[in-house]
Amino acid sequence: MSILDDIQKIKRVDPRGMSDLICSLPEMMKKALDLASAVKYDQGKQIKNIIFCGMGGSAISADIVLRLASNFLDVPVVVVRGYDLPNFAGKDTLVFILSYSGNTEETLSCYHAALSKGANIIAVTSGGQLEEQSIKNGHVLVKIPGDLPPRASMPYILVPVICALNELFPGHSLPEQVRESIFVLEGMKNTLGPEKLSPENPAKKTAEVLSGKFPFILGSEGGSDAAAYRWKCQLSENSKTNSCFNVFPELDHNEIVNLAGTGSKNIYIVFLRDKSESEKMKKRINVTKKIIEKSVGGTIEIYSKGESHLARMLSLCYFGDFVSLYLAVLNGFDPMPVKPIDELKEELSK
Repeated sequence: MSILDDIQKIKRVDPRGMSDLICSLPEMMKKALDLASAVKYDQGKQIKNIIFCGMGGSAISADIVLRLASNFLDVPVVVVRGYDLPNFAGKDTLVFILSYSGNTEETLSCYHAALSKGANIIAVTSGGQLEEQSIKNGHVLVKIPGDLPPRASMPYILVPVICALNELFPGHSLPEQVRESIFVLEGMKNTLGPEKLSPENPAKKTAEVLSGKFPFILGSEGGSDAAAYRWKCQLSENSKTNSCFNVFPELDHNEIVNLAGTGSKNIYIVFLRDKSESEKMKKRINVTKKIIEKSVGGTIEIYSKGESHLARMLSLCYFGDFVSLYLAVLNGFDPMPVKPIDELKEELSK
């Protein structure tokens, strides 16, 4: 029997319950949808561009919304991971300040920059300085539940932002995509969760294949690229394992060379695939796989589920969340703590 089918083993490695948090993600989305529906937004302001500001787990939601919004918004949208805003930010800019803790140094810096520029600000946080400043300055505040690791709080950041865009740019039925995503992820939880035995559990089988390997996670523009980055981050924090990610078609202009020419049998390639890929993209990915697969340890393809753009992106992310959990168990690492990040924050605060 695989150790991944030993529930008690999982609990011993994961005593603080990252497994439970991953399994509860669909339920978090339901709660976030109810929470977001109670927030009111000023629909009378002109918006010429949108900036999402966040770091780490909070910024992943911005990546997903950026891909989603590119299908219907007619204004520029950017994601800022850093201390300052682009120079074009001004009174016609909508700035989403996303910080789960409310105390993220870089994101608070962006908040004050947006404040100084007179931008329209929407804050999403569980508390901290961001909550205090947003209340003080009269900005729209979405208060979300606290006491979670930021990477596990993605639904509470993601869903309010989607609902805000639905209010400010009506006519796109974005909550319907959220509801379909919940349905898809609930089905995946039953297939990928700890109770499902390895022979019928694709996430457990993928983790077993990747154990002891150096994973390269490859996505493509439009959605699976954001999922590929989510995989990389989850493997770093939950599994404590090294990995890389890259994106089609850009990787065919650089990384294909080292993977095909000087590849290592210790490298394992994960292709994140989506049924909306264009014929050009399908051909590109398939040809790339043919070129590099003989130089690496192996390849695997993970296909998205669902009909809507949001559901397909989140399905790829959710698969990776479970893989990261099972790799943590195989590696013997508690998936919850991220001690180096905590140490860094403590040193920077001095």
